[in-house]
Amino acid sequence: MAQDAAPEGSRLRLRSATQASGPEVRLLDVLDFSAADPRLAEQIGDKPAPGEEAGDRSLRISHAAIVAALDELGVNMARVLVSGALVCEVTPAEYPSAEAPGAVSNDPGPLFREDAPAADGALRGLLEAHIRAELAKLGGRVEVDFDRASAEFLELTSPPFEFSIRGAGASAALGLREYQVGIRRDGRAQRSVRISARTRIVQRVLVAQKPINRGAFIRRDMLDYDDRIFATGEPTGLERVEELIGQQASRFIPAGEMVARKDIKSVDLVTRSRPVTVVGGDNVSLRITGVALDAGGLGETVRVRLGDGRRNHREVRGVVTAVGTVRLEEEGA
Repeated sequence: MAQDAAPEGSRLRLRSATQASGPEVRLLDVLDFSAADPRLAEQIGDKPAPGEEAGDRSLRISHAAIVAALDELGVNMARVLVSGALVCEVTPAEYPSAEAPGAVSNDPGPLFREDAPAADGALRGLLEAHIRAELAKLGGRVEVDFDRASAEFLELTSPPFEFSIRGAGASAALGLREYQVGIRRDGRAQRSVRISARTRIVQRVLVAQKPINRGAFIRRDMLDYDDRIFATGEPTGLERVEELIGQQASRFIPAGEMVARKDIKSVDLVTRSRPVTVVGGDNVSLRITGVALDAGGLGETVRVRLGDGRRNHREVRGVVTAVGTVRLEEEGA
């Protein structure tokens, strides 16, 4: 099962020390999947990690035990490299107390996902909407996990409660984020709680349908779409075919691998003195042929001559949107 999701070159790193995210230690707790195909984490990340008790409820998980566990799960070990520490020391999860008003823990605690829809006006739904609005510019589908210690607060509803939400300190675009939530009832402040959320984006991106050699000019039949998970930083995938067609690959891209902006070298999509297709801008229905007066790459502005002859012609400006295609900047033609 996991064999198909582990392309050659996938790397897993055993951490030297970590804290369990729940009562059971998972492979996601002890292994760093950042250099592996995201599908591998989806398929085996929640599987239990083998370990030996080391006193004080802690566990010791060896490199050899991890390799054996992966092999038992069906991972093709000829295509996956496990590096990192020889032994990972795992401390048990701690659940911050939510009894004292205003209590704040530095440990976000174990995270969970609630697949059932939130009750109307529930804080969980309001927080999810707030986070999705923050990350809307990144595109894709936002998924959110909340810390388990905040479960009782996430189910509070408005009415009778009122909530104010603000970010608690700087955080990366994706990954672990913290929010300070003020809770009021009957116009009076009840308490302020800090809620941790781990965010990720599932984005439909362009991948290589077949191997693309370095220096090759990218054609439509070289590309396909696939869903990828981005759990840190910002998504680096491309969604528009027009951004890639006609560009040049700056490195060898294996089949099935995502094509990122860093993998392509921009080249002119419009050549001076060559015919181009001119399409209308916003609110303009137009598609005619002209002659480029400038060369230009994707997103660059070029001049185009419409019409034939010295008198029966017009010069317009447009933005290069694809190979031999320019979108009109000004209305009319």
